[in-house]
Amino acid sequence: LFKASAVDDAKRQIVKGIRYILEVEISRTMCRKRGNTDDLNNCSFQTDSLLREVKMRYAKRFVCTRSLTAASAA
Repeated sequence: LFKASAVDDAKRQIVKGIRYILEVEISRTMCRKRGNTDDLNNCSFQTDSLLREVKMRYAKRFVCTRSLTAASAA
């Protein structure tokens, strides 16, 4: 499994909602896919130099919107 090892860049843009643009570096962990992977915080990064070299840059854009609904009076 992989997890974020560094956040290289984070931006936010106000549009219809808020657009977040994250650039994250991910690295291989010691955890296996079939193991107990409920919490990636418990997975340490690979110590083997050949396996540790795998790093990818991942950019993700997403928009968060909030909508308010009127509460009915009781």
